[in-house]
Amino acid sequence: MSFIYAHVGLQRDCLALLDTGSTQSGVYNIPVTGTDRTPVWCDMDTDGGGWTVFQRRIDGATDLYRGWDEYRDGFGDVYHEFWLVMNYVLIRCLNISSILTLPLSGNEQIHALTSAEDTEL
Repeated sequence: MSFIYAHVGLQRDCLALLDTGSTQSGVYNIPVTGTDRTPVWCDMDTDGGGWTVFQRRIDGATDLYRGWDEYRDGFGDVYHEFWLVMNYVLIRCLNISSILTLPLSGNEQIHALTSAEDTEL
């Protein structure tokens, strides 16, 4: 698996990055709150690309049983398993029309991909 790490203007999410020509899945720096940037995983392959990944699970190595403070601040390794900063998740879903996509899997194979348009929190 290869990773990229890029600064591309002040794009607000992975879809904006895709629209400006960034087409490789990987880690990009985007502003989470204001102009403060944080590394996020952008999925540029699934269903047309441009997905800002809020949670990534690969092998279950990262413990998800945590308190609110850790979910609020984010945890894990953006190159492996992580939960993105909750403030970013809330800001993105409350301020723009969003689509929540959940890959449903078992035995390490994706069995279905489900989406909910205009997701509200």
